[in-house]
Amino acid sequence: MQAIARVNRVFKDKQGGLVVDYIGIANELKAALKEYTASKGRGRPTVDAHEAYAVLEEKLDVLRGLLYGFNYSDYLTGGHKLLAGAANHVLGLEDGKKRFADNALAMSKAFTLCCTLDEAKAVRDEVAFFQAIKVVLTKREISAKKKTDEDRELAIRQIIGNAVVSGEVVDVFEAVGLDKPNIGLLDDEFLAEVRNLPEKNLAVELLERLLEGEIKSKFASNLAQEKKFSELLDSVIKRYQNRSIETAQVIEELIEMAKKFAAASKRGEQLGLNDDELAFYDALANNEASVRELGDEILAKIAHELTANLRQNVTIAAASAVQYVHAEAGGFMEDVTATLQARNYYFSRDFSDIEGPNQQSKAEEWGQGFILNFKSGYTHGTVGVGVDAIGMLGVKLDSSPDRAGTGLLPVAGDGRGADDYSRLGAALKVRVSSTELRIGELQPNLPVLTFSDIRLLPPTYQGVSFVSNEIAGLTLHGGHLRSTSLRNEAGDDRMRAMLGRTPQAGFSDAFNYAGGDYALNAKRTSLSAWYAQLEDIYNQRFLSLKHSEPLGSWTLGANLGFYDSQEDGSKLAGEIDNRAFYSLLSARQGGHTFYVGYQAMFGDSAFPRVFANVTPLGNEVPTYEFAEKDERSWQARYDYDFAAVGVPGLVATVRYIASDNVDTDRGFEGTAHERDLDISYTIQSGPLKNVGIRIRNVAARSNYRSDIDENRLILSYTLALF
Repeated sequence: MQAIARVNRVFKDKQGGLVVDYIGIANELKAALKEYTASKGRGRPTVDAHEAYAVLEEKLDVLRGLLYGFNYSDYLTGGHKLLAGAANHVLGLEDGKKRFADNALAMSKAFTLCCTLDEAKAVRDEVAFFQAIKVVLTKREISAKKKTDEDRELAIRQIIGNAVVSGEVVDVFEAVGLDKPNIGLLDDEFLAEVRNLPEKNLAVELLERLLEGEIKSKFASNLAQEKKFSELLDSVIKRYQNRSIETAQVIEELIEMAKKFAAASKRGEQLGLNDDELAFYDALANNEASVRELGDEILAKIAHELTANLRQNVTIAAASAVQYVHAEAGGFMEDVTATLQARNYYFSRDFSDIEGPNQQSKAEEWGQGFILNFKSGYTHGTVGVGVDAIGMLGVKLDSSPDRAGTGLLPVAGDGRGADDYSRLGAALKVRVSSTELRIGELQPNLPVLTFSDIRLLPPTYQGVSFVSNEIAGLTLHGGHLRSTSLRNEAGDDRMRAMLGRTPQAGFSDAFNYAGGDYALNAKRTSLSAWYAQLEDIYNQRFLSLKHSEPLGSWTLGANLGFYDSQEDGSKLAGEIDNRAFYSLLSARQGGHTFYVGYQAMFGDSAFPRVFANVTPLGNEVPTYEFAEKDERSWQARYDYDFAAVGVPGLVATVRYIASDNVDTDRGFEGTAHERDLDISYTIQSGPLKNVGIRIRNVAARSNYRSDIDENRLILSYTLALF
């Protein structure tokens, strides 16, 4: 400790001191001080070099294993000549680059702590060889972390040329037997040499570094071209890393990209434009519609005159002007996004102790759904205009008349599930300031009309809506919906209501709503007030309070809500009198979240909602609603996010709800209980990245309605088209 203290100095971000922070022994030093103090100076204050050597041996074995199959026995005399082959071998392994770099770093730290031991000295040269391989593999990442924006251009070229390990320079190009290229040219002769390299994986790395550096260098002031080539390079490398294409193929694609890059660099000469004018030209030509309507000649003339005009009237750097033009170009087409979700859905319900006229004992179907979502940007100006569209297709995979009715597929007149069904809808959107108006196909998600995507395809509504955020923290909503397309229907239909679990016969011509949410207390608290009307059936008022409160390592949450509903207009569903209160309290720490909830129905009716939607009621789940007349229910729930233990994407939920006091109108008190288990996992990397798997198992029991055993298996994948 004395030796460290005498030479240890605080420098920049090394608050523990250069020796402690760089060697990485801060935790060990604290433990040593504690032991030394507790034993009154007779503790063991030094790092055990033999323990460090044990770690060194372990990491050396791992690194040797990663190089298994590559002969590096001549590393003492010809280490530099072996570097390329060794790096190429590691790059050919699954996640080899990261595994080798991580273990080499741990090896270096351990060697630093035990380098005075004779047995450590005996492997010093092998340690240095492994360190050199790590530099060849990772020097681009290291540089990117250390360099500022001002130094980045110089850093890229330095990284390509050399890397320092143990005081020596490792030239990557020399290691593979190439002359260091003029990377401003990327001529055919050099590219041919790279193509013929025996170390194919390393050749990919070299080409990626060269192209990345040249893209940033050549197109530093041309954002359109920089974005185009950067995205192209990133796409090729991702396919290579995911093993979607072979090494030889990716080399050919990178070489072809280098040729396109060279051709793009010469376009200014062909169009008669200098670099600044070419930047404006590319920003304009990035809009395909402008190219079709105006053509290259007119675009070049516009770019030339615009640049000259700027130079005469404004003292502004060309790069800043290009950035401005590029930002303004993000309009209707440039901000377009489109996704395609494929959803495979299996749904099964077994009914027992069946209540009611429908005596079907099992509902079981399997379908494949496709959901295409298209969203445009907005045109420029005070009033921005755009279009959103949705296309949906559902395909039957398995069904039969005695098992139909799951809600996955439409049911034909003969009781059979339809072979397929589809829908295409669009909405015009208009934005003024922070207020947006939508007209057409809508998917609202409101406390009084919750977006209920719980089957093969989601429902939609047709009408008009607006959302306004003009006041900080306050979001206002309003809308008029005239029809709906149910989750298992293709056409438009009028809306009707459900009271509790029971669909009502009357149909309404419109659903109207207005409301607002106000966030305060750094958005940890929100207040909501809403009004809704399903014309001639019911009207409803809703108030809620949500709050979250950090408390040490915990976060406590509360969600309280109250609905007041009554009949409306012509009373197509009869008299309605319901007041519903719910509370859901939570406590979260790390991956654990605990919930307790209480929910109560008051009045002479069950809770009303639009058919066939779920609601934000705290104890409502997709099997039992716990919203019957006078029903009281309690909930206990536990969620665990496995990201806390290193498995991101895996989440599990177990929930139990019990109720009583149901007014059954049959002379006895109704009771019910339900146990839910949900497990979902989204794959985080590799060829199956973003594939989602969800399993749901339910057991629901009651003395006044049918018992249900339910299983769902849902596979989904969302592909970003652009």
